[in-house]
Amino acid sequence: MRKNIGCMMAGIVILALTACGAASKEENTSMAESSVTETSSAAAGEHVTLKIGTHTPVGSPLEKNSLTFGEKLAELSGGTMTVDVVAGGALGNIPQHFSQLSSGTLDIYTTGVDAPMAVQGGKDFNIFGLPFLFDDVEHYHKFLTSDVYQEMVNSVEQENHIKYIGALGDRSPRALSTKNKAVRTPEDMKGIVIRVPEANIPITIFQARGANTATSSGSGIFEGLQTGMFDGQDNGADAMVSNGYMEIQKYYMPLDHTQQGITMWMSGKTWEKLSAEQQEWVLEAADYTDRTANENLWNVEMPAYYDAMKEAGMGIVEDIDFEAFQAIVDQKVPELEGKEFGEGLYSRIRSLR
Repeated sequence: MRKNIGCMMAGIVILALTACGAASKEENTSMAESSVTETSSAAAGEHVTLKIGTHTPVGSPLEKNSLTFGEKLAELSGGTMTVDVVAGGALGNIPQHFSQLSSGTLDIYTTGVDAPMAVQGGKDFNIFGLPFLFDDVEHYHKFLTSDVYQEMVNSVEQENHIKYIGALGDRSPRALSTKNKAVRTPEDMKGIVIRVPEANIPITIFQARGANTATSSGSGIFEGLQTGMFDGQDNGADAMVSNGYMEIQKYYMPLDHTQQGITMWMSGKTWEKLSAEQQEWVLEAADYTDRTANENLWNVEMPAYYDAMKEAGMGIVEDIDFEAFQAIVDQKVPELEGKEFGEGLYSRIRSLR
């Protein structure tokens, strides 16, 4: 589904493109279909429409934050820069979105912080699947501004001719929910079936804790929990509430073992066509979106998720032996280094805490 941010009236008022009465049907069509990748230049004052893709559903944080970015960009540019958001995977999966950035047929891709693992130069991004990589969200934020992360970003940029724009907001940290048994220690996981992402690192770690693991598509999680195929699942508080898992799960363990975030990447061809001023507007709009989205997530949304789970009758398990869970990760890292991510990367990230 596409959403366009951008028709302008005096005083910088953002309206849906189809609501701009002053524009003709032909003008609307031209504006919606144009983008920087389709023009020869992006001179100052020229109207630019940036096409943003995301593989996540309409209404997801990735789509909503993309729209916020577009609103701010239109404001900063005086309406000369707008966005056309194409959500729901209409442009393909993660590798296909990155391929379109490289070729210049897509201007911007809004995705998860770990997504570059799917492209050339992105092997080290596999490490985001490692539980307890970060102690907390502050540790994660410090990493995002570190030389370590910049080196990872540089590798992806160079291999794919794309530009990292920046973080576009946090997401609810991944946790654990179960139907019949509260989990306080790794020993409590023995014998239970946990649905985990289809990736080697989380499978390896959950099995090291004694759990039986199973994978499925995201759309298959609810049915798997409902039918008893899975005893529990690994996801954040946002998914617990919005996907209805709280209706069929009894316990929620806020392990917060995987910090999640949203990032924005731009086609190198698009970036190079923008003027220095336009580039600055893009960066400023992304920074604004990141800050406002995080304020809302941590101060409004997260407390609301917990209230909703409690009202649904879920027990929030607080007395968790975090050190025991961390110890298992530390034990498995030597097996994963050099295969899933580079040697020494884990210790470099942990040292930032």
